[in-house]
Amino acid sequence: MQWAAMWCAVMVWLVCAVPVFAQGARAPKPPARFLELTVTNRSEVSEGAFPLFIAADGLGWNSAGIAAGGPLGGPPGKPGGWWFLMPRDRADAIAEFKFTRGTWDTVEIDAQGKDIANRRLPDLDWSATSDADPMLRLEFVVEGFADERGMRWPLEKRASTVTGTLHIEEFKGAIIPLPRMLRVWVPPGYDAPENAERRYPMLFMHDGQNLFDEATSFAGEWRLDETATELIEKGEIEPFIAVGIDNAGPDRANEYLPLPAGRRLPRQGGLGDAYIGMIRREIEPWVASRYRTAPGRVYMGGSSFGGIATLHAAMSQPGWLSGMIVESPSLWVGDGAFMEAVQERCEWPARIFTGMGDTEYGRWENDDQLINLFGVLCAAFRGCGVEEPNLLYIAGKGDKHNEQAWAKRLPFALRQMFGEIKPK
Repeated sequence: MQWAAMWCAVMVWLVCAVPVFAQGARAPKPPARFLELTVTNRSEVSEGAFPLFIAADGLGWNSAGIAAGGPLGGPPGKPGGWWFLMPRDRADAIAEFKFTRGTWDTVEIDAQGKDIANRRLPDLDWSATSDADPMLRLEFVVEGFADERGMRWPLEKRASTVTGTLHIEEFKGAIIPLPRMLRVWVPPGYDAPENAERRYPMLFMHDGQNLFDEATSFAGEWRLDETATELIEKGEIEPFIAVGIDNAGPDRANEYLPLPAGRRLPRQGGLGDAYIGMIRREIEPWVASRYRTAPGRVYMGGSSFGGIATLHAAMSQPGWLSGMIVESPSLWVGDGAFMEAVQERCEWPARIFTGMGDTEYGRWENDDQLINLFGVLCAAFRGCGVEEPNLLYIAGKGDKHNEQAWAKRLPFALRQMFGEIKPK
């Protein structure tokens, strides 16, 4: 029955995709092509009780990026699983990925209960498909999920890697009434008596789970605490307070994107105004009431969809940010609409750092598109008067869409925000 359901889904998609032509109508679209994934379930989680998702680099690492079409019930005594069906444009957006049950707390792990490296989708040979058989087929196996630790495997507590003083407090606002953690890092010397009257600039960063601590990160950490400590102690940057705002898990894309994501992530995005409003009207006053922040000196940074959120903050709240760090922004969101908005705006923060790898997604067609859009972004900054040295952009050779690349470029970003900028 499951296979029949899959084939019906394909036929419905094909029928809906057939254009009706009239004189003067547009040229026909290329034939529809699909990628079918079957995933064998060797966990102790029932595939009938929980859906499976794909989280991928080209989808902003949204933990609930692509939902399985449904469960595959296995024969008695045999493992079942899940199946996915996606059109070619979505499949071509994926290079590295993992399976989850919707959150990073339920990401897949190996047969020993250990974290696994990102999976890589093989090169897809679409020439092997035809109108008679429009599908490429791949098979995978999931051995278990992270929330099975403590049941099937020992519960291993990862050691904290925090450097310095990090305060973690729960925050729940009125604009988005979803509890989340705020991770407030204060710089070396903050509690020293001689600094009792000193006030510090404030850096808001998205995806707070991934900034300071390997123990809370799902993909490695930025090493923001280690890098900032080193640069401050060397006198290369002024001390600052960093505020990591935890993402909302499955709602990450919804909160970070100010408009619908587009065909890669249908039905995702659109709460960006509310999210930025929460930061400015609720989180900033909350932090300022508890820590010695410098009024009027607010900075923001993020990566991937967090880079989009940072750009949107600058565009929607002109004059608010003194500087911004925009790492590997997913400039494809909105199928072109977001980049149109970027090119229409002309009031940007005084200091800008932006970075992009030349192998972000590991597929040349997607990487070329991103690098081209990155060039358009930098041109938009320069066209509005933000020139070097107030603008620093790096196209990282061999850099991918991950925390390791953002950690590598972070010293340049922090110097651009909080260091001395010397005229060329």
